[in-house]
Amino acid sequence: MGVFGGHPRDRDWKTDVAQKAADLMEEAANGIYNHTFSGVYYGTRKDEKRKRKRKGAKATPLEEKIPRRGPIRPKTMGNSMGGGQEAPMGFFNSVLHTIVLTGLLASEPFQRIAGFTNGLFQTYAPDLHVHYSTTLDHLHQWNHQLKRNFLPSISVFTAATFNFGLRTITYPHLDFANLAWGWCAITALGDFDPDKGGHLILFSFTQYTPAGIFRFVANGFRSDVDVNASDVRRNRWVEGLKMYRRWE
Repeated sequence: MGVFGGHPRDRDWKTDVAQKAADLMEEAANGIYNHTFSGVYYGTRKDEKRKRKRKGAKATPLEEKIPRRGPIRPKTMGNSMGGGQEAPMGFFNSVLHTIVLTGLLASEPFQRIAGFTNGLFQTYAPDLHVHYSTTLDHLHQWNHQLKRNFLPSISVFTAATFNFGLRTITYPHLDFANLAWGWCAITALGDFDPDKGGHLILFSFTQYTPAGIFRFVANGFRSDVDVNASDVRRNRWVEGLKMYRRWE
């Protein structure tokens, strides 16, 4: 299921928000990647890291190293739980990347985008939105050290991924750790740019909350390893579906 939310009825939205957000992402990419949009994959997978640590090793060309989602360049900020973590924690980024991504999140265009998508969520799935909001509040009450991407009045998601393109088109794939009845907000940014080879410049900004965080909070701030979760999971599935509303 999905909602194509468009944009607010603001005649300046394209220039003041959408285009500025795309410009900010293109500028940020210059600070993050050694050769912006050079057709080289600077991945974060362990084998790629080991290879680059070897003396004289170079990053792998895209045609030789394609990630599961495709030749895209994502960077994520916020909090997650998965991959053997015993408790939620922040995504790891280098100091440089943290500065750049924090600047994007704090900018007015992305503040407005997050607020608008939050409003869409609240309008079309109000009960589920309350569940996200309550879970987020409980998480940060449990651990005050976890940092939010946005104020709770702006966004109820724990994580945000910036996809730096240059053309953000993914392969068909499954994200197995997602919440089955969950919600995410995906914003596409970009335009046809004749000055850059006549290509469609396309970035994306995605907000979401990993399923592990919901389970951790529901388990009384314990991981599924510490809880016999078989019956609990069945109940969560039923209760989760009830949070969606029927629309005539």
